[in-house]
Amino acid sequence: MDEYLAGIAATTGGLYEALLAPEVDDALLDGAGGILAALALRGPAEDMTDYPDAVPALHRLGELLKAADPTLDRLSDLLTLVEFVRRGDSEEGAPGMRWPKGEPGRLRDRYERLVALPRWREVVRAHLAAPVGPLGFNHALRCAGLLGVPALDRAREYLALHPDAEYVRRWIGREEPGPGG
Repeated sequence: MDEYLAGIAATTGGLYEALLAPEVDDALLDGAGGILAALALRGPAEDMTDYPDAVPALHRLGELLKAADPTLDRLSDLLTLVEFVRRGDSEEGAPGMRWPKGEPGRLRDRYERLVALPRWREVVRAHLAAPVGPLGFNHALRCAGLLGVPALDRAREYLALHPDAEYVRRWIGREEPGPGG
């Protein structure tokens, strides 16, 4: 589980400082997204509340993702982070998180604008049509559900070809309207 090591990687690895470099390559961008997404999951070890540079690192990642090529893995991390910043000013919030004044509103707005870019939906549709790897369709389907990209017909087609795809079967069960609905 990435959550066990994310805090160590962020702090001892100088994550925020690395993100401030004038040139951030794909490996650093993807690693940073994965680390911050793991921290956002809140445990079982150190999490976002324990990372002193969380807010500036999240802002910098958002800035970098806006300019980067969209990938399904980047979208998956982005969706995890969107959920985290949405919780930041809700009733349950992020207990223990030290939000500077005006945060997480600014972060939420930045991440909402970012996830609304059409290119993310295009990536999901492309991966639903041509999944990569043994879990590629599942990954695309999860992102489709979180983004609101219609995928029920494609999921049914996939399940017809892969009847042992349990994740897809459960996803369809959640998405299909019940009797009378």
